[in-house]
Amino acid sequence: MQAVKQQNSPYSRYLVRREILYAKDKNAPYSRPLLPTELEDHVMHYVHTLLGHLETEKCMFHISYAFHLKNLSRKVRKPNITLQCMPDG
Repeated sequence: MQAVKQQNSPYSRYLVRREILYAKDKNAPYSRPLLPTELEDHVMHYVHTLLGHLETEKCMFHISYAFHLKNLSRKVRKPNITLQCMPDG
């Protein structure tokens, strides 16, 4: 925990609260919980489906609002995660 509190430490952007790891980005005004890797695909699919099959950019916005995911843009666009729906007709 001491390394987390030091300002010049490479870990200064991380915080552990109630056994949950949080990260603060340079542009975000608050810390967000890090999403475990094994849940990333499930959350991306859930957000896409729950919000009415929104486009990729909007899904990324909603996911990044709640969680910190490293390389979110790349993960959303990877071939085995399809957030784009087939057009009607």
